[in-house]
Amino acid sequence: MPATARAVCMTSGVAFCLAAAATWFGWTDAIDTAVHDFALEQRSPWFSPPMRAVSAVFAPLAASLLTAVIALCVAARTRRWRRPLLFAAGVLAAALAFRLVKELLRHPRPDTQGWLEYAGGWSFPSGHTTIATTVCLGIVAVFGTSWPKTWRRAAWVLAAVVAAAVGIGRIYLGVHWFGDVVGGTCLGIAASAVMGGVAVTAANRDDRAGAGTGSEAESAEG
Repeated sequence: MPATARAVCMTSGVAFCLAAAATWFGWTDAIDTAVHDFALEQRSPWFSPPMRAVSAVFAPLAASLLTAVIALCVAARTRRWRRPLLFAAGVLAAALAFRLVKELLRHPRPDTQGWLEYAGGWSFPSGHTTIATTVCLGIVAVFGTSWPKTWRRAAWVLAAVVAAAVGIGRIYLGVHWFGDVVGGTCLGIAASAVMGGVAVTAANRDDRAGAGTGSEAESAEG
């Protein structure tokens, strides 16, 4: 795995573990409550529908369908399955990871009186945020290795904005704490870093193999 991907994965992984520990020991209770109360005070009839919409896109079922559509479209266009399968596997792994951690920590959600939509299961980490971060960053990390640098930078910014909007939306809707969103973001970054690292490693291996085949062909012609 490339050094950059490895460093991002390790950093975000450690940050996720720290967020989980802080949640377990109640160290984030004060900031969680403060952010939750602040978010509820900012609610507006104009802002609530977009927050619901962006949250709905990355609900478990919708995110699964989105991942499948992206993978199938890329595979159909490129006639190659390795990267689409890597992308789908990375999203699935992130989904399994956040569900496992939820069951291990069993951290309660905010009081239902503040909810703007129903949410089931435990609170930490935010599943919507985990999947949104994994999908958005994973698209660029896995499929964007050959994109022009300007496009890739713009795609990273757009991916980060969408993922952040989902996380903010979960707090705004009253169904998650701030710490849940931080944990989901860290987990999603780690997952996308692994996917990107594997994609770059595979691409470099293919380039070396292609160069070797070309050299052998030239030698044979000579």
